[in-house]
Amino acid sequence: MSFVFALLLAARSFAAAPAPLDDSARAMAGMPVASESPLASLTQSAAWKAERTSIDKQWNDYVQDDLVPIRAWAAKETSALPAGTMFYPFSGPDMLNATAFYPQGKDYVLLGLERIGKLPSYAPNEQSRLVKDMQFTRTAMSFVLRLGYFITMQMSAQVGNSEATGVAGMMSWFLVRTDHDLRSGRLVAFDKGGQLIEADQAKGITPTGVEIVFRRKGETQDRTVWYFRGDAQDSQLSTYRKPIVDFVQSKGELVTFLKAASYLMFNRSFDDMRSLILSRSVAVLSDDSGMPWNFVSKGGWETRLYGKYHKPIADFAGRCQPELEKALTAGSRGQLPFDFGYTWYTPHLMMSVREPGNPITIPVFDKSSTTGLGVSCYGGRTVVR
Repeated sequence: MSFVFALLLAARSFAAAPAPLDDSARAMAGMPVASESPLASLTQSAAWKAERTSIDKQWNDYVQDDLVPIRAWAAKETSALPAGTMFYPFSGPDMLNATAFYPQGKDYVLLGLERIGKLPSYAPNEQSRLVKDMQFTRTAMSFVLRLGYFITMQMSAQVGNSEATGVAGMMSWFLVRTDHDLRSGRLVAFDKGGQLIEADQAKGITPTGVEIVFRRKGETQDRTVWYFRGDAQDSQLSTYRKPIVDFVQSKGELVTFLKAASYLMFNRSFDDMRSLILSRSVAVLSDDSGMPWNFVSKGGWETRLYGKYHKPIADFAGRCQPELEKALTAGSRGQLPFDFGYTWYTPHLMMSVREPGNPITIPVFDKSSTTGLGVSCYGGRTVVR
């Protein structure tokens, strides 16, 4: 092989090399990249600019209606919470609300059933794939940007249309759109000893999660988010998903966030997750579909209520909480200036802060989906049995 030919091959290989994660995520999210970025030329095409215009309109409406009010509310109401770990089960890829409600978080642990997908990665010669992924992500984002939450079944249908609409891609999209720089990312798994390692399909290490290290613009502190895919039912949580539980507990005290959580922790089959949260959290932010009111209103928690109660939507008609409605009517701290939860049109929020005499403990799991306490609405009152 001649020296000149070798140089040409090397140049071609370099030109087609994937861009860094931050550049790829920004290009996919319809955001400008630096002029020296290998993807700069892709963001000059008419197709990319047309997609960017559509994304910007959708995004700017959300920012004005919800993100700006959420950030202002959080600066007043949640800024005193310790800067530690946010635990966000039943989250999907929702780093949007995670960082808005808890911007001081040092790290974030998310858990859901949605597929992981792949981190954004584009080469300078992948104009067509980039534009298609922009279209897929814009469609996938449209629901959450209008109503503020994901529907798992809807996400399952959308995720898979493109690798970009997996959790890894959508979390990257949210982070760069909310003024964060992506420092690194990798797909991860737990080894036999429960240690977090990099996933490698070629070596038979199937990913069970994704890890992204990021910084808020203008700051030097690295923050990390992990998303793990797994069933959180009792029968799974303390067996197949035990490494995830151990990882969460290794983070120490938690600030837990629950939103549009399908009332899962009202069921006996999810009372181990409820125990994990109540045992390890210094604060729990939740709507009525997350933490049942009865478990934070009986002592040990200072609970601050916001907004106005609205009965559950038709899909969850049996999950009414008359006691919560009464408490909100009597003690709401005012209306919420943003959409939140299933009843986004009449939103409410509970913030329960652990009292000094209520120590952090080790959770007790019954490891069974058929035993333990469940919560239901009977005869106009909430019954725990």
